[in-house]
Amino acid sequence: MTRILYWNIENFSVNKFWQPNLKRRRDGTRAGGPFTQCSLNRLNYFFQVLDDALVLNNNRVPEIVVIIELESGVTGRGSLVTGNGPTATQSLVDEVRTWTGNNNWMVVPPLYTGPTEGVIVLYDSTNLIFTGPNRWPGGGPSAVPLPRLAAPLVAPASQFPASWNGYIRTGVLNRVIPGASLYNSNYYENEMAARVAGFTSSAGAGLVPLPGGMPALGAPMDGNLGPRTPYMVTFFRPAAGMAAAENITLFSIHAPANNNAARNYMTALACTQEISNAPVENERKVVVGDFNFNLFTNAGVVPQRYQYFQQLGYGTGVAPVPLVGFVAPAPPLGYFEYFATHLAKQKNAVSWSDAHTQRYYPGYGYVSDRYKCIDNIFVRGGALANTTVLNPVVGSPYNVVPAPVPVWLTPVMQGHFTIDCLCPCYNAPNPVPAWQAPRYGTNQAEIRQVFRGWNNFGRIRSTSDHLPIMAEF
Repeated sequence: MTRILYWNIENFSVNKFWQPNLKRRRDGTRAGGPFTQCSLNRLNYFFQVLDDALVLNNNRVPEIVVIIELESGVTGRGSLVTGNGPTATQSLVDEVRTWTGNNNWMVVPPLYTGPTEGVIVLYDSTNLIFTGPNRWPGGGPSAVPLPRLAAPLVAPASQFPASWNGYIRTGVLNRVIPGASLYNSNYYENEMAARVAGFTSSAGAGLVPLPGGMPALGAPMDGNLGPRTPYMVTFFRPAAGMAAAENITLFSIHAPANNNAARNYMTALACTQEISNAPVENERKVVVGDFNFNLFTNAGVVPQRYQYFQQLGYGTGVAPVPLVGFVAPAPPLGYFEYFATHLAKQKNAVSWSDAHTQRYYPGYGYVSDRYKCIDNIFVRGGALANTTVLNPVVGSPYNVVPAPVPVWLTPVMQGHFTIDCLCPCYNAPNPVPAWQAPRYGTNQAEIRQVFRGWNNFGRIRSTSDHLPIMAEF
C-alpha cells in the first residue's frame, strides 16, 4: 500500500520553518520566546509528525506528502509559484532528505492554483514515478498530456528553471515513464507537470444543480472550481514488491473558506469528469484536502455533498461510526471531537472542563466549535486503510481515555498511526484528563494560560489551524 500524509500548513512560506518571527509585541518582545527559536519549534513539530511515522509504524515514512496553502506571489493559474514559494518548497525537500537520509525525495514543481497560493506534493521517487498528467513547455501554464508513444525518444532537456535542478528527476536521474503508465508513457519524467485547469463536466446526474445550472457533459468546469482549482498529479508505481503496478491519480483540494461556496465547490468536484469517471488500468483515485465544509450537520448527519463521493464509489478516510445508545436530535457531547481536524484560535483554546462547561476527550475546548472536521481523504479503485488524524495536543491514536459511560460509540474512531502528545501540561504527573474533568484544583484561569503557552498549544497552533492526516491506500 502507498502511505500519504496530507496537511494544510497555514500560510506556508519560508518564515514558517526557517525564518524568525518578526512580529513584535508592543513591549518589544516576540511571541514564542527568542524569535530564532519560533521557526525551529514549528519545524520540529513537522519532524515529529514524520518521526513517529518512521519509528513507530513499520519504519516507513509516507511516500507522498501533500502540503496546501503554499504562499505565492500573484501570477497566472498553472504557472510556477513565485515569491518565497520556490524557496520554501526546496527547503522542505532538503529537510526531508536530510531527516530521512533518502535523497530520492523529489517534488512536483508547485503551480499557482488561485489567489496567492499553490500546492506542494513531495514524493519518494524510490518507488514512484511522476507522470504528470500534463507536461511543462517552459515559461507558461502546463499543457495537456501527450499521446502515448510506442517507444521512448531522446531525453529532452528540462524546461523548468535551473533552480529546480536537483529537486526533480533530471539529468542522470531522469527516467522514462513506463509503457504501462496511464499518462505520458515513454516520455520522460522531467517533462511532466501537474494540472490545475482544463477540467470537464460529467453533467452531474442526480446532483443538486450548481448556481447558474449544471454544465453540459464535457463542458469546461474551471469556472465552478474557483477561486482555487484542484491540483491534479499522477504517479506510476511499478509492480516491484506489489501484486501489480498501479497508476495513482491525486487531487489536492483547498475549497473556498465560505460555507455556501464550499458546498457548491463540493458539488462541482463530484461532477468533474476527472474525479467522477471510474478508475481504469489499475488506477487509484485519491481526493484529499481542506473542504471547508463540516463532515457533520449539528444532528450528526453526513451532508449530501459528502455523500456524493460515496455514491461515486469513494471510500471515506475520516468517516463517522455508528452511534449506540444516543437519542436524536443531536449526538452526545464529545462525539464530533473524535473526527476534528480544525483548531480553535490560541486565545480561545480551552484544555478541559470548567465549572460551567463540560468538555470531553479528545477535543476538550481546543478544537474549533464552528468548523470541526473539514479535512479528509477519499479513495476510489482501491482499499483505504488506517486513516488517522495526527493530533499532537493529546496524542494519537485516541486510546488514552475511554469514551463516557454509557459507551455511545462502537467503536470509537481512534486512528492507527502514532504521534506523541507534545503538550507538556498533558503529560505526567498530570496526564490527559478523563472526560469527567475539571481537575487539578480550581484555578481555571491559570490552567488555561499554561495550556495556551508557547511550549504547549501555542507552537502547535502557530504552525497551523489544521491537524495533519495520514492514511494508506
